Amino acid sequence: MVAGIVSCDEQEMTQSNRLDLYYKFVTQTNPTMTSIITEATRLNCGNKAVLVLLEAFCIDNTEFYTSPCIILHKHVDLLGHFLEDNHKAQFNFLERLEKLCLTKQELVPKFLRILVNLYDNELIEEEVILKWKSRKSSDPVSIILREKVLSFINFLEEEDTVEEEEEGEIAFAITNAVEPTRLAGPEEEEDDSFIDDM
Repeated sequence: MVAGIVSCDEQEMTQSNRLDLYYKFVTQTNPTMTSIITEATRLNCGNKAVLVLLEAFCIDNTEFYTSPCIILHKHVDLLGHFLEDNHKAQFNFLERLEKLCLTKQELVPKFLRILVNLYDNELIEEEVILKWKSRKSSDPVSIILREKVLSFINFLEEEDTVEEEEEGEIAFAITNAVEPTRLAGPEEEEDDSFIDDM
């Protein structure tokens, strides 16, 4: 009953306060992956839960600035739980990394590797990356980041074009393969009649 009362009090807090509580839980209690997921739901953190995890495991971790991909890889499963099939959370995550680069410029040369790593681990989808890239920014660092990932963006766009062409070729092949069967004449129907005699 006491736990229920505490929970009600927490639900009446602002989202900012609930996210602070969540951050404390993640950083001060040595929680399991299951309990981290459960607590995010209990505190109704929504799409912002993954930003708290980014803060706790990466931004506040000095090792992240020298080996960002290694640190991200340690938390792939947990991050994946919050990012999978959630474009809003993925975009927020990518945008937060961009803002981090504005203050921690040692990450700028590593940003392409980080982005490719996130994509390869299926944490950030192509659609989200393309949407992020299309966002205009006058900040010099943001412009540099977009220039640095241009080759990867081009690769994604070319891959899309190839897939669309292949799908078109497959659809054309299927259509042409099906039509002769659909237009079969009476002779073909007679040829198949031997099956009834067996």
